[in-house]
Amino acid sequence: MVFRDEENFEKLRTIRFNFAKIVVVLTGFVLLIFIPSYFLAKAIADYQISTSENPQARLFKLMEKSDSLEAIVAEQNAYYENLKQILGGEIPKNEISEDSSETTINSEDLDLEQIDSIDLAFRKQFEKEDSKTKGLRTSKSELQQVLFFSPISGIVTNKYNSASSHFGVDVVAPKNEVIKAAADGTVILSSWTQDSGHTLAIQHKHQLVSFYKHNSVLLKKVGETVKAGDPVAVIGNSGELTDGPHLHFELWYEGNPVNPQDFISF
Repeated sequence: MVFRDEENFEKLRTIRFNFAKIVVVLTGFVLLIFIPSYFLAKAIADYQISTSENPQARLFKLMEKSDSLEAIVAEQNAYYENLKQILGGEIPKNEISEDSSETTINSEDLDLEQIDSIDLAFRKQFEKEDSKTKGLRTSKSELQQVLFFSPISGIVTNKYNSASSHFGVDVVAPKNEVIKAAADGTVILSSWTQDSGHTLAIQHKHQLVSFYKHNSVLLKKVGETVKAGDPVAVIGNSGELTDGPHLHFELWYEGNPVNPQDFISF
């Protein structure tokens, strides 16, 4: 840029510009204008927001906070007062009724609909478990009247344990020992399973089912009727869930497992 005298057009001054200088000058100019404008606009906006809030709303919020603080202080005071009385050997008032020892509750006056839902669920679960226990006692008394035949004579190496899902007994006997039916009935299963190997099941009266597992040979087919003491299988070591030749024997009554040793002597 060249500056000249207006009268004789004499060159007074020359200023040289390049692209970098132009960028620096423009950037400085923009920042000089933008930064003060930004802070000024922010201050005005904050002021408008603070002044536009309803004074009644602000007062209501302050009252709410005050009430909350008063409630907290009252609770703390009551707690410390009761604590002082207890430490001093006193019993806080209104904690024990004077005639509480004479108070009785009539179970007939209780309204089950008003009992807490959690308590009611607990009661139902307790009654359910109690009914199961009563049913088990009844089933055992009925099974005691059934004449069972020992399916095999040997040594019980693993007893019935429902907690570990072992719903029968493991009986070790000599090799090729014949297994006999525990009672009269009809064969409902005579097959092979991966876990139990050659397995046989007999349906008896009174909703009773007996299982014979890990056999080497099955002597009966599905649908055949058997009498107590009839040969039904030969002891073996078949299936994956076995660690040696033995008979795994189970008794199920009304869909529930029972301990065979409660009714049969092996």
